[in-house]
Amino acid sequence: IRRELYLPVLKEMTGDVYDLFVLHEVGHALYTPRDGFHSTPEEKGRRYKGFLNVVEDARIEKKIKRKYPGGRSNMIRGYHNLMEQDFFGVKNINPSSLGMIDRFNLHFKCGLALNIKFSEQEMEFIERGQKLESWDDVLDLVEDLWDYAQNEEISTDLQEFLNLNPNSEDEDEDYDEEEEEEEDEEEEEEEMENKKETDEEKMKRLSKKKM
Repeated sequence: IRRELYLPVLKEMTGDVYDLFVLHEVGHALYTPRDGFHSTPEEKGRRYKGFLNVVEDARIEKKIKRKYPGGRSNMIRGYHNLMEQDFFGVKNINPSSLGMIDRFNLHFKCGLALNIKFSEQEMEFIERGQKLESWDDVLDLVEDLWDYAQNEEISTDLQEFLNLNPNSEDEDEDYDEEEEEEEDEEEEEEEMENKKETDEEKMKRLSKKKM
């Protein structure tokens, strides 16, 4: 099965940031079920899919660091570079004032650098995030985080903006269909061109016989 990887393009992209993005997307390609994001309940909307992507990011990044331990330091430095560029948009706000899903995301991507605060109940979510292994683990944690968020009072909501590539699966599917259509068109054009050349050669041969 061929899967296309899409990387964000930044004006300032260091080698560590590039390595981070590559490892992150390879992690999705290796460990995220191909139909995983497409099987999410439609009635819960796009925001639920964002929750799913945030939690799955924590799982696949842990697993890709385990598979390629040499990339661990590149990913850590890459996230530090992104924080310096205010990639996550939290430079002028208190990260601890964000909703749980946003703080969960920042904690697993940026570590202890932001000194994010969690309640005792919220620390249980963090501990479960550290133990994620299977896709089912992700689904179970997302459900509990989703329920928790329904009763949460927050002053800032960055969840929509904190995913590296939240629509990558949709884009991947669309791109595959478009690419196949383009390849078919190119093959048809090539076939027509070859046929044209063959017909021309045939006409030349017949003309020579008449002479």
